[in-house]
Amino acid sequence: MANGLNVWASGPFSPIVICSDARTPDPSGQGYPAGNVQGQFGWDVGLSFGNTTELADKLAQAVAAANGKKIDRLAITVHGAPGHVDMDGKIGTGGLSSGSGSMTGQQVADELDAKTFCMKTFDSYAPAWKRAASSLNPGATVLFMSCNFGQQAIGGDMLKKISKDLLPGVAIVGFINIGIAPGRISVNKCMLPGMKITNTTIAAGSEAEEARQQLLVQGDPWASESSPKAKVALNGSLTKNPEGMTAQKGLDGDWLGATGDVQFFVHFDAAAGTTAGTVYWSSFKGAPRHNGTWALAGSQLTFEFQDDPPGWIRKWTSTLDLTDGEFRSYVFKGGVTINGAQHGYFTFSKSS
Repeated sequence: MANGLNVWASGPFSPIVICSDARTPDPSGQGYPAGNVQGQFGWDVGLSFGNTTELADKLAQAVAAANGKKIDRLAITVHGAPGHVDMDGKIGTGGLSSGSGSMTGQQVADELDAKTFCMKTFDSYAPAWKRAASSLNPGATVLFMSCNFGQQAIGGDMLKKISKDLLPGVAIVGFINIGIAPGRISVNKCMLPGMKITNTTIAAGSEAEEARQQLLVQGDPWASESSPKAKVALNGSLTKNPEGMTAQKGLDGDWLGATGDVQFFVHFDAAAGTTAGTVYWSSFKGAPRHNGTWALAGSQLTFEFQDDPPGWIRKWTSTLDLTDGEFRSYVFKGGVTINGAQHGYFTFSKSS
């Protein structure tokens, strides 16, 4: 997929007026998702759109202009709220948290449900989205660069529904926190692409505070599908959920193990973001330890212990429940093999 287009699309009332030539100069060759003070690296084409139908049209035009080369990565900049994005600009220039004027909380919620792309309006947007899908390569990534769109269960549910019903095979990315563009002006007062994961989103109130905030933003990370604040769905399931219990956090700690009638104490050390670590078992907590190592590949957990005799090393294997990218295996079962031959079964239950 490395040869496809990477398109940044600015929607109605977007804070970014994007340059049509979206290539931020990258003399060091760092590539996406890095960037510099002008913008994020790794984008090719910038375009603006006023509604979802126009977005589908302009994506098709971009593909045609590239001699049929389809899109690998698409970023969409529109105002957002958890589970809602203002794709057609029906709410207006402000953020979505306060609606289109002085409104009560319920009135804001009702307006979001009526005027944005969300669960309640999903079917009405579907035809335009399915047209847009024809411009994407299989395995493409679509990033909603919209404030808090992926936040909470409602955000995750919306990402899952898009990835299942509209864009199967495409990774759909929403953020639980995203900020602003770095604010540097490029050619003809357009801007090169890129958004930052930042808390610097409060109105400055003065030129001095604006300057201070812009300096802070310079050091903040660029938003991408790999960002810690990115929530990702594929084919109806969350594959990355920063709000959920991670596999590592769930695995870390004390467990009660059992094989047949024999019970024993097990402890996993699992640091955040790691896919391997140490484990030990003992007859009971505080008894002499039998040290080992564990590894996690996707949802498959394997571990071994170092004091097993050579040629008779037991391999313990289990498939964890990581539905929606969240650890759910507070009780998990698996099998033990020696030299590939089945040698028994086990059950682990989380105790702390």
